[in-house]
Amino acid sequence: INNPNSFTPLVSPKISTTYYATLSESRGCSALDSVRVNVVDFVSLKAGNDTTICLTDEIKLNTRSNALHYIWTPALSLDNDSAQSPIAIPTENTTYHVVGSIGKCKTADDVSVRVVPYPKADAGADTTICVSRSYQLHATGGSSYLWSPKIFLDNASSPNPVSTPPQSIRYVVQVNDILGCPKPVFDTVIINRQKLVAD
Repeated sequence: INNPNSFTPLVSPKISTTYYATLSESRGCSALDSVRVNVVDFVSLKAGNDTTICLTDEIKLNTRSNALHYIWTPALSLDNDSAQSPIAIPTENTTYHVVGSIGKCKTADDVSVRVVPYPKADAGADTTICVSRSYQLHATGGSSYLWSPKIFLDNASSPNPVSTPPQSIRYVVQVNDILGCPKPVFDTVIINRQKLVAD
């Protein structure tokens, strides 16, 4: 300790040390408090596992570290570039670099976030069919499909099921893409049943 009588002394402990401060006034009153200074051999830092998110989604970078200060780059898509675990909203594949420090001790690590677009679900255009006719639906945009309601469909998990509805009906298709974004996207299509008009 460079000056034991200072309000703001500089300390350079070689091991973790608890320092006690006593404040005394001329009337004989005094108060005691303490502060512990931890000494470490190195800064531990793990930025987290590389991951994939859907475009426009956010992710918390779960950093494990004993550092006291952090600097993240690139900072543009982060909510706080000096937080231990900032929220990232990247618009493209991004590798984040973080430097953690305790005093003059520093270490760094990287974490990569891959960004993939949501499936582009398309259930097709609305249509009108005559009584007793069937209609084949056509969905695109993903690698797996699920239609609802399943009623009047020959195969609700096909991208192109055949519907034979006795009345007008609205179908919703859930589109998933196992090669990219793991979240489903939905689209709708309406089949209007037209009644025959007598001459």
